[in-house]
Amino acid sequence: MKFKYGAWAAYIQDEWRVRPGLTVTLGLRYDALTQPETLDGRLWNALDIPNKQWIIGASAMPGLCSAVKVQPCIPDAFQNDAHFANVVLAGKSFFAPGPVRDNWGPRIGVAWKVMPKTVLRAGYGLYWDALPARSQYAQNDLEMAVWPAATAFAGNVNTIADFANVAQKRITDIQGNFPTPLPTTNPWTPSNTFADDPRYQDSYSNQWHVELQRELGANLMISAAYVGSKNGRLPYSGLANAARQASPNGTSPAQIDALRAMPWLNANITYSQSIGYSSYNALEAKVQRRFANGLHSILAYTYGKSTDVSSGYFNVENGAGGGSTVQNYYDQNSARGVSGYDITQFLSWATVYELPLGKGKRWALSGPANWVFGNWQMNYIMQARSGAPYNLTVAGDVANLRGSAPNIGNYARPNLVGDPFTAGPVTANPDPLCGRTISQGGRAPDVIGNSANWINACAFSVPAGSFGNLGRNAFRGPAVFNMDVSMFKSFPLTKEGWAVQLRFEGFNAFNIQNWDVPSGTTIGASNAGQITSLAAGTTPRQLQFGVRLQF
Repeated sequence: MKFKYGAWAAYIQDEWRVRPGLTVTLGLRYDALTQPETLDGRLWNALDIPNKQWIIGASAMPGLCSAVKVQPCIPDAFQNDAHFANVVLAGKSFFAPGPVRDNWGPRIGVAWKVMPKTVLRAGYGLYWDALPARSQYAQNDLEMAVWPAATAFAGNVNTIADFANVAQKRITDIQGNFPTPLPTTNPWTPSNTFADDPRYQDSYSNQWHVELQRELGANLMISAAYVGSKNGRLPYSGLANAARQASPNGTSPAQIDALRAMPWLNANITYSQSIGYSSYNALEAKVQRRFANGLHSILAYTYGKSTDVSSGYFNVENGAGGGSTVQNYYDQNSARGVSGYDITQFLSWATVYELPLGKGKRWALSGPANWVFGNWQMNYIMQARSGAPYNLTVAGDVANLRGSAPNIGNYARPNLVGDPFTAGPVTANPDPLCGRTISQGGRAPDVIGNSANWINACAFSVPAGSFGNLGRNAFRGPAVFNMDVSMFKSFPLTKEGWAVQLRFEGFNAFNIQNWDVPSGTTIGASNAGQITSLAAGTTPRQLQFGVRLQF
């Protein structure tokens, strides 16, 4: 696919020194984005679930396929479709998402010297979503709302059976022989199930901070800060064409369909509207020694919390078990919880130390002594953080949201019926195997807190005709600790500014195996509660040696 749109931005800023020790900085940014347009003649269509419409990006309805014989066209059989009237024209070729003209972003910053060695800094800014996010949504719209056009190729080539029967084809065998496909009879069962509201708007973030800094010496500073944000028009993604409430087991498909926005459209559409919201609040503390006499060090700590109703584009950032973030698309409160990327506590300590030995150092050396002992640098980066949150899910249409639709996928969370952090049988679980431990032939773990059973999965049961009562991202994985160390040895060359540096580096020097959150997040599955990988960004210990030429 090929599409284009333009981006324009302007920014003004002024700094006002109100009086000695007090400075105010004011700024204003404006961003404008044009209407996206295809470059290959492809139709730009959209699915509008709230208004029960499939919108064709054109001012006139395409001709019948029997007459024009090429896509885009309206299949003849669709004329008799009971929901023919729900396919409408946009009245123009390009309409969704619309151009952006409201992205005004004011900024203000204040620096106040309260006392000779104490400074108060504060700031506020309104920021808008990045350009790549808009491209992603434009791409999703084009990939999903294809009808009444068709993809360039219809059918299968080189299936597993083709290879098994030695019937596979080379690209040269099919090049120039692709069939000219026509659209499917109707748009109600699209192959791509990610769609956006045609009125989708880009997200914004109100961000602010207040920081108090105190100088304790010529090179030492401490600070404490409060930072926060309140964000809106965020992507809220879920099964918008599922029933808006749960139904008891035995409810007829027709009764459930009456609770769906477009009962003739499949229920497995992951639909996004810009109605999400989030907030972040944190305390930050820092001790910093500026580089002097060969030593620089910074110790930083953050205690914060991020909450939202859906973390990121199409649940990508919702983390493990993210498919049950939005159980009921029409009840945002049930989706509110800590963000999939929330980390409560984060501690980091980084230090660079140049040993005071060698040419130009406190204790100058020369000759062989300088070659062996001079110009060494030692470094470390230590990080420790809280565990990441994760969701739990259950398989199947447990709340009966599908109705007569062919499929819907998994969306629900389980019921909490026991203490997941206590090993042993859970008699409140209706599964009889949870009444015995694994050693007794049952399902309840004898021991928890290990990679095989991080939690007691028997503390959860599968709902029947209802949504689960477990909150979103109710649990967290193990904490993570990592230490990277390195030593550098520099050999100055005769040419000024040139040197050869030997580098000895150890990543995860203590070889701590930092477990990830459980990968088994589906209650009822055999691997529920199991951890099978290391935390993102961590590895077993790695040692590395390198040579670097500096000039």
